[in-house]
Amino acid sequence: MDRRPELIVHDQAAITNRHFIDCSASVSIGRFTTFAGCRSIVLSHSIDLVNCKQSSSPISIGEYCFVGAASVLLPGASLPDHSVLGANSLLNKIHTEQYFLYAGNPARPVKQLSSDMKYFTRTIGNVD
Repeated sequence: MDRRPELIVHDQAAITNRHFIDCSASVSIGRFTTFAGCRSIVLSHSIDLVNCKQSSSPISIGEYCFVGAASVLLPGASLPDHSVLGANSLLNKIHTEQYFLYAGNPARPVKQLSSDMKYFTRTIGNVD
């Protein structure tokens, strides 16, 4: 298995407490991104049932993203820059459209967001 077990947390990103992040493969959290609330699960590994082997794929969370509480992110998933993942959502694939609220099980784009929202344009990581 060719994988990079690493957690990359870029400048000004924040991870609140009680989240589970499995780094069997690379997990990248972009600049100014917030993992909010608690109990989110990031799983970069799974079981390949056909070949009876462990498999892993990187997970990427873009810049200026907001990940809501109790979300689940699965191997190979990607949240694009300037996006929100709603609480209790399942991110199980690569999404590419920026400035959207992704929500549901599985997560899908449900609402376009304004590019001039202050969260997306701030220059310090802390949110007052």
